[in-house]
Amino acid sequence: MRALFTVPNVLIPQAGANTSAAGTVTFLGTAVAHTYQANIEHQLVLTPFIGRSFERSFIYLGAGPTLSRVKTNILGLIGFANLTGTPSDISGAPQDFSGEGWVWGGAAVIGATYFFDPSWFLDVNYTYAQTANKTFNYFSTFSNPTGANTIVGTLSGSSSGKVITQGVMFTLNKSFSL
Repeated sequence: MRALFTVPNVLIPQAGANTSAAGTVTFLGTAVAHTYQANIEHQLVLTPFIGRSFERSFIYLGAGPTLSRVKTNILGLIGFANLTGTPSDISGAPQDFSGEGWVWGGAAVIGATYFFDPSWFLDVNYTYAQTANKTFNYFSTFSNPTGANTIVGTLSGSSSGKVITQGVMFTLNKSFSL
């Protein structure tokens, strides 16, 4: 399973400090990420079912835990700050950050199966799954030559969030007797 969610041009509030021979000056600014991506690379779902059968069909529903491998990418991040009253590029060249890991979650399924005859049947179901909140921490140094000076520092931060997946599945099945 692979689900990908992408948001372009993300603005991230930031705070920092500039230390020089004259002292330390704190500042506020905005980091700009060209793209933020969150995706599920793998997902395991354990869903026990309960249901009701009818003459040629049955309906079912289920719920259970999930274990998902999630990944986030922050691509093309540049830190801007208001050191002199004008926003300026502090961190230099764009940087990319990535984090991935396993997280628990939950899923619910509802479906129906219809038997055309003893060997052919159609199954239709809908699944909703959501991961728990997952946080990734990032850290990277930078060196940005700006004319006669060079700004040296560290970009650090974190991303946090949940990933929701939804799916509808139709299957036409045939059973074989030996």
